[in-house]
Parts: sequence; C-alpha cells; structure tokens
Amino acid sequence: MRNTEPPRVTIVSPFRQNGGAYVEAYFGRAYELTGPARLRWVCVEGDSDDDTLKTLRRRAAWDSRLTIIKCDTCQPRYGSTVNPERFKILARVFNTGLDAVDLRWSDYACFIPSDVGYKPDLIDRLASWDKPFIAPMFWADEGLNGRFYDIWGFSRDSKSFPPYTPAWFQEHFPNDAPFECDTVGGVILMRAAVLAAGCRYTPEAVDHGLCWQARAAGFGVWCDPTTHVVHP
Repeated sequence: MRNTEPPRVTIVSPFRQNGGAYVEAYFGRAYELTGPARLRWVCVEGDSDDDTLKTLRRRAAWDSRLTIIKCDTCQPRYGSTVNPERFKILARVFNTGLDAVDLRWSDYACFIPSDVGYKPDLIDRLASWDKPFIAPMFWADEGLNGRFYDIWGFSRDSKSFPPYTPAWFQEHFPNDAPFECDTVGGVILMRAAVLAAGCRYTPEAVDHGLCWQARAAGFGVWCDPTTHVVHP
C-alpha cells in the first residue's frame, strides 16, 4: 500500500555573520509553509556579533522542532563572488547543517538560505514532482522586470544560466515540466537518500560539487520552472 502520509522535511538554513535582522522574517515565512505537516529546522549560526544566536536560541526554547548549531569560521564575510576562500567557508557552514539532519526521521532535506523569499507552497510544489534533487527558479527580484539571480549555480548543457527575465524564460522554455540540469544552486529539496549517500557541498565548488556528487550517485539534478524564490 502506498504511503499517503505527508513527507517529513528538515529545513537547513545558514544564518552566517549577523543574520539577526532575518530571523523574524525567516520564521514568518517558515511557519506559513503548507503541504508537509511534519517539519523540522536546522539553523546554523556563525561569526555573528549581533543577537542572531540569542534570538535563534530563544525561539528554539519553545519550539522543539528547531535545532540551533554554532559554527564559527573566524573568517570575513565575502560578497556573492566566485572566490576559493569563500567557497571553503560556505561549504563548511552548509555541511554543518546537512550533517545535523536526522536521516532516521527525515524523508527530505531542504536547504533554504535565511534571507531568501518564497511562497507558502514551496516545499509542497517541489515535492509533488517526486524528484530526488530539485531546485526552484531563483530570481533577483519579483515580476517581469526581475533577472535570474544564481547565474553561477545553475547550468545546463555545460552552459551557465544567463541573467534572463521571466518573460524570456517563458518564451524559450514553454514547457512547465521539470528539466534536468548539470547544476543548480540556492534552494534545493533533496531526498534523505542523497545525504545518506554522502553527497555534500564541496570546498572547491560548493553547489556545483553537491550537484556533481548527486549526479554521480545516480539521483539526477532537476529544476522546477513553475516554482520561484527571490533573493533580496
């Protein structure tokens, strides 16, 4: 008999270097998520000198679904650049969160950066495709005037995604079904089996390395063109 229970999803989010300003907005979105009734969160804080850690721990004190992890790297914050030192730091922080996912409980892990905006049906939509490793479209702004944000993380047929608009994408990719990619980035929903196989962000290539490992393990890497997240 097919299991009709909603999937158990652990959401992993980094709050690196003074993410206190994002905490309330983050949980405002997180608690509005629809679809899966069984959710847990792993929040990784590091290198902050504001009240980020205190705020996260205060919330975890009354919500047992939250796990708060301290991961200081003692390294500076880099901007959104392709930088080897930045990659090493991000891989360490991101993997600290993935390693904390309880694979005995979780059906899926969903990596969501703490400042990314999304709609309440995000996980429900991604999980509905029944793919082992899938990402939504990642925009720099909402509306037809927005541009695709993660032009480094997403690639297909050995080519990085250009900073196109939603209108351009709809014209060139009219099919609403998920399509396979070489790599994706940003927000990723992955089956627990991906983590159990040892797939992790790599210090050399971060998102790319995780995707390469997932593909090598036979899981496939997919993008859902009907689901969208926004970088502030």
